[in-house]
Amino acid sequence: MAGVVYRRSLRTRSKSVAKKRAQEERTKLEEFAVTGNERHSYKEAFLRWQTEFLPNVEPSTARRYKASARQLSPHFSALFVDQIKPATIANYVSARKKEKATDATIRRDLTALSSLLRMCVSWGWTDTNPAKLWDRSVLKESRDAINRVDQKSFDLVVSEAPPGLGALMSFLLETGMRLEEAASLERSDVKPHGRVFIKKTKTHAPRTIKLSAQARRIVEIQPAPLDSPYVFNHRDNGRYASASSFYAKIRKRAQKRAQEKGIEFKPYRLHDLRHEFAARWLEKGGGIYELSRHLGHDSVSTTERFYLRFLPSEEHGKARKRRAQN
Repeated sequence: MAGVVYRRSLRTRSKSVAKKRAQEERTKLEEFAVTGNERHSYKEAFLRWQTEFLPNVEPSTARRYKASARQLSPHFSALFVDQIKPATIANYVSARKKEKATDATIRRDLTALSSLLRMCVSWGWTDTNPAKLWDRSVLKESRDAINRVDQKSFDLVVSEAPPGLGALMSFLLETGMRLEEAASLERSDVKPHGRVFIKKTKTHAPRTIKLSAQARRIVEIQPAPLDSPYVFNHRDNGRYASASSFYAKIRKRAQKRAQEKGIEFKPYRLHDLRHEFAARWLEKGGGIYELSRHLGHDSVSTTERFYLRFLPSEEHGKARKRRAQN
């Protein structure tokens, strides 16, 4: 090009792939010759983002970003970073809707894309972050419906689960803790008089909760392997890092067993155990403010938004009035 020979490996034995990569390199060199600015591809950005950014976020956040990246890749991998415009993102949203992805899922995908482009801005690879500027209000962030947990179905899954997972499930139902909070609970976090200090929370605000007698009993009977600090361990003496996927397999097995016995089985998610705890709390006359603190919500309005229907009738109107004033 312009009398200069450029040599670099295209890292492939496929002629078609080599031809495509050669054209990409030519386009980048032509851009550099005109503007003096080197162009960077989405693939380059993703690899650097994966290496430099993802290791520094919470494991659950990293997993969510990686899941979104798998959806983003087919739509953006052929582009340069500076080719990602609002119209490009709008086309992605339309494509995902045709694939029947929910608005909530698409919003999470755009959050991952925005994170990647934010890093590109910091690296000097682009000047703007169109994913951040794109109006997401057109995507409704709907809440999943709250499914009550049928006790017989719950007991059936626990009976099919390994002891550690069964105990973790029972603890979730007794405490209303989030899965990650309970799975990462260490024995040193269990304090005297039935209290538990929760360090790793969704809001990054540690809190202390009081355990019921049943929850205390669950903790007390757990094995305490020397090579693991966690309360709930799988057979290899380590915490449950992928409890949801493991649980899904056990639930499927329990559902099949119920069908064989002619027993009705009502599927539920692990997170539904948190909802069930909250519903039972309110149905037994527990206070909404105390429940909000126990669950670790930022405000009581968050608790009311989820669980308003389970409040006694005399409290229902008061809660609605508070929400209208906020």
